Amino acid sequence: MVKENAFPTVNADVCITSSGCSLETNNSHENVNQPTVDSDLDPPVSEMNNHSKESIEAVQLSISVTKEPAATPITQATNDNSNIEPNVGKSFVLAPPQRNNIEWEKTLTAITKEHVPKPLSDMQRSKLRIAHLNVRSIKNRNHLIQVRELMKDRNYDILALSESWLNSTVTNAEVEIEGFKLTRLDRLGKTGRGVCVYSKLSIKVKCLKNTTGISEFGFHQLWMLIQLRKLRSILLCVTYRPDYCPTLSFHDIFMENYIHALTLGKEIIVVGDLNCDLLKPDSPEAMSLLDFCTSANQTQLIKEPTRVTETSSSLIDIIMTSNVSLVENHGLALSHISDHYLIYAFLKLKMLKPPPSYKCVRSYKNYKPDSFLVDLQRIPWYDIFIMDDANVMLDHFNERNNLLKKARSTKLTTDWEMYRTLRKEVKSKLRDAEREYIRKELEHSHNTNQSGRYIINNCIPRKESTQQVYTKDMKEVANEFN
Repeated sequence: MVKENAFPTVNADVCITSSGCSLETNNSHENVNQPTVDSDLDPPVSEMNNHSKESIEAVQLSISVTKEPAATPITQATNDNSNIEPNVGKSFVLAPPQRNNIEWEKTLTAITKEHVPKPLSDMQRSKLRIAHLNVRSIKNRNHLIQVRELMKDRNYDILALSESWLNSTVTNAEVEIEGFKLTRLDRLGKTGRGVCVYSKLSIKVKCLKNTTGISEFGFHQLWMLIQLRKLRSILLCVTYRPDYCPTLSFHDIFMENYIHALTLGKEIIVVGDLNCDLLKPDSPEAMSLLDFCTSANQTQLIKEPTRVTETSSSLIDIIMTSNVSLVENHGLALSHISDHYLIYAFLKLKMLKPPPSYKCVRSYKNYKPDSFLVDLQRIPWYDIFIMDDANVMLDHFNERNNLLKKARSTKLTTDWEMYRTLRKEVKSKLRDAEREYIRKELEHSHNTNQSGRYIINNCIPRKESTQQVYTKDMKEVANEFN
């Protein structure tokens, strides 16, 4: 256990180096004594008399030093202060004072609970958080540091950047973000422009090379197939259109790749900076973009200015989707990285389960085939076949059968009378239908010069035309007859 011997008042910045436990100041002529190893007991009374009780309580902290093998000292600063990175050599852990262990443990527990991230719920795990920013050079050291801090604070799953200004001289290691994979579309041969995407390592990402590229007029398209866990996958297109690129690129270049993406059968999300001010819908650029949205069935979500300066405000950063119900939340966020606002959208990728459907099936537990055949034989099928409409047949069949079942079960005179009345009505309708059918057939035969004899013969009862078949010998039959 290490304790500080004295507490001098020094008007200078104090820092702890990784090479030792010495305290250094910006003033070289002022030196602070090295802390000495003491026992775990409290300081002597003589030392307590030199300082007031308040100052001792304010600065009396025990520092436990954990030594690590082969500790590397901090690298000396170079002329480029932006490239200095911390090099941890030794770790310093605050230990509780001996007198107030219980209070210290309570404080440490509260601090730990506050900084430990809460586990994500199932609903949060099914969301994909996408953001876009016109960064104006990610290789700028200050911009890169701010982007890293942004990803830690906002916890976006995917960050799309336009105007990345990357080229072949910049490696992925120079602009990496811990825990993220970088997908780039650099503008070769010229400085500036370019787009890139940072995606979490837990997300499956596949670049579609057939549709990804930069046109001769500078229209950028980075198409990616994205899948979060085992949820449904989507298509993400990160696009950028320079201000000098003609608006015909929307229909000549962008529409062609968009139609090809539709063949994959996925929902499409488009983010980027298209330099079409939608706050001026009558401008040629805005009209071309809105015409593309109408033709591609895309909905533009951002409605507020995304780039605000001292003299102007414009809406040039967009998020478009082919399915609005897929988006749970969207909006703008203030960013100090560039003069553009950061735009974002939260997507719900979990497919809702359809409501349960119920089917009624007949139970054959108590089924008796013989009884069922007897019931079928009792049904008067002859009057059902005469009807032409199947619905009328069904209604008639069900109504008459219901009355018959009711009369047989209750055995009441009123139920039997209702059944007989309905049966007479059905027979009357059958005779009327037969007469109408014969009349129409005779009229049809008269108009077609066909003989109506065949129709009339069918209406007259026929004589028995079948010959009797004997199972015995003819001579035996004759002898029995005689």
